[in-house]
Amino acid sequence: SCGAARAKLWQQCHDWMDQVCAFSFKDQDIAAMACLERGLIAHHFDQESRGKSHFFKAAQLAHLEIELTASLGKRTKFQRKSLPQLKLETNLSTVESQAKPQVIPLDKDSVLLEDGIHFDDAQHNNPDHQTPAQTPDQIALRQAIVLALCLDVKNSNPEKEGLTAQEMRAYVDAACASAQNWMVFSTAILIKCRLEASSAYSADRAALQLEVLVSQHSTMCTKEQDARLNKDDAPVQERIKFLSVLDYPAIWEAKSELAYAMMNLGALVSAAEQFAQISQWDDVVECYAAAGRRSEALKVLESQDKNPNLLCV
Repeated sequence: SCGAARAKLWQQCHDWMDQVCAFSFKDQDIAAMACLERGLIAHHFDQESRGKSHFFKAAQLAHLEIELTASLGKRTKFQRKSLPQLKLETNLSTVESQAKPQVIPLDKDSVLLEDGIHFDDAQHNNPDHQTPAQTPDQIALRQAIVLALCLDVKNSNPEKEGLTAQEMRAYVDAACASAQNWMVFSTAILIKCRLEASSAYSADRAALQLEVLVSQHSTMCTKEQDARLNKDDAPVQERIKFLSVLDYPAIWEAKSELAYAMMNLGALVSAAEQFAQISQWDDVVECYAAAGRRSEALKVLESQDKNPNLLCV
């Protein structure tokens, strides 16, 4: 059965990572990456409690200091009085050194502030935490650990609880403070999209940002995309450098997520086109039917040899 195969695969991965982590790494950063990858494997197989311990061990090996605290700040344009807001203080350097994906701005009519929460002290770093000299790769690794700990917040708390989203947003803001690696920054933006999708003020921006991430997911460009390539686009070796320590979806998963986001916003035809690219034909039929395009839904049914599942839709 699928459950037995999954359990066997988890055991094999667990045994393999046990052997990897048993090595005595001279480089602490490599040891931290091994622990982080091990934690993400546990997360993938729904072993959240095991993953959490590996995330914190990776933070310890990387000498990452974090502290979730609160500070006065403003969240909206019309907010006059500063209120307590969650903030993650770290010993991360905030000097940008790499290209980053295009970031979609908020709509002009949005009441939210463009750069998120504006803190009165304008600091993400705790003055008590000394920031050591860090290379771009070291900063990117520590940002990846922050994102893994953000994932742990989601695993350890009720998903639809408002405080959970606020706490996750504090971790994401800390990881987005500077762009050190294309894929690390993309992962932070992706988590931010998922958090913003539940808000009426930012759902449109979240869908547009997700569309940009999907279009930049592949190195296979159309002529129009190739004409827009510039020096700010990261090479392939930069994009995949930290891929093993990030919870970033495959292209078909990203397209499916984008299609559902479009579907929720009422862009049913666009959602159907995205679903068609990844052969989710039942969702294609559902979108066309909801959009009143019965003829196109029937064409999909005929092309799929009247699949019983599609007929039920």
